[in-house]
Amino acid sequence: MNYLKDALQATEEIEKNEKKLADTVEKQSGLLDVLIRPALTAEQNENLSLTLEVIISTVAECSFQVGYNSALQTFAEAAAVANPMIISEP
Repeated sequence: MNYLKDALQATEEIEKNEKKLADTVEKQSGLLDVLIRPALTAEQNENLSLTLEVIISTVAECSFQVGYNSALQTFAEAAAVANPMIISEP
């Protein structure tokens, strides 16, 4: 049962981190729109948008992978505790 509890906890942590990332990106985008974009040309704004899109998607993917790998590690540890391997000596 601890295995299921650990799995649910890891899922909740991943969801919290995804929400934090989305909130941070939204806040920073708002500041960017107010402080920087008005001073840029249309072409510069387009280039900035494309660059930010690549950066944000890369960070989101890395963040997901870290969370996913952490969850897998938690699951593996929980499974190892729940079902320890018995090593027989020859």
